[in-house]
Amino acid sequence: ANVILVNKCDLIDDTQYQTLRAMLAGLNPGAQILPMVAGNVELSTILGTQLFDLPSLAAAPGWMKQMDGDDTPAAESDTYGVTSWVYRERAPFHPQRLLEFLSRPWSNGRLLRSKGYFWLASRHREIGLLVHSGKQFQWDYLGHWWNFIDPSQWPQDKYRLQGIMAKWDSIVGDCRQELVFIGQDLDTATLQRELDHCLLSADEIATGPSAWPALPWASGFDNLALSASQAPPLPAAAAI
Repeated sequence: ANVILVNKCDLIDDTQYQTLRAMLAGLNPGAQILPMVAGNVELSTILGTQLFDLPSLAAAPGWMKQMDGDDTPAAESDTYGVTSWVYRERAPFHPQRLLEFLSRPWSNGRLLRSKGYFWLASRHREIGLLVHSGKQFQWDYLGHWWNFIDPSQWPQDKYRLQGIMAKWDSIVGDCRQELVFIGQDLDTATLQRELDHCLLSADEIATGPSAWPALPWASGFDNLALSASQAPPLPAAAAI
C-alpha cells in the first residue's frame, strides 16, 4: 500500500496513535499514513496521488528491501522501539530445533512481521519460505536452490544472474538463512542466539546431506508445512 488510512483516531490518545503509526511505518516505510475520524479524509490525499509504482513493488517489496541491506528503520519507528533485523547464516537448520523455536509462544518483545528464506537440512536442496502471520509461523517450499540446478538451466538475463551471484557463496552456493524480523522492543542478540541454536552443529554437518533426512522430526516439520496453494506468492521479478 502507498497510502494507509487509520480510522477512528478519536477513540485513542496521541501516544497510542503514534505507537500505531510507528508500527505501520516499520512494516511499510514508504507509505503515507493518514489519520481519520468517522471515515473523513480529503479525497485529494488518496485519489490520483501517482504514488503507485508496479515495477518497484514487484521487484522489491519491503521485506526484500530489508534482506538486500536496507536495514535502516524510519525515524519514527525507531523512536517507538519498532525495529527491523535480518538473520543471515550459511548453515542449514535442524528440523527438530527449528520446529521447537517456531512452535513456542513468542516472548521477545512484540513481533509484528517476519518473512524470508530458510535452509532446512532434511530438505537441503529446497528453498523454504517462512512467514509470520497473526500469532503463528507458517512455512512452505518454493523449489530448488540454484546450487542444485544445472547452470545451463539458469536464467540468462543479466538482471537475474546478478541477483543469483550477489547471494552466492563459494562453498554452499545460494543456500542460506535470510529471515527478516520486524517488531517492537526486540532483543536481537537473544534472537540471534536462539536461531543459531537451531542450526546444525559441526558434528551434524559432518555426517553429510545423505544422513540429514533422518534427523529427528524431519517428517513432522514437513507435515506442518503449508500446501503449495496456501503459500504466499513471491513477486515474479524477484531473483531468489
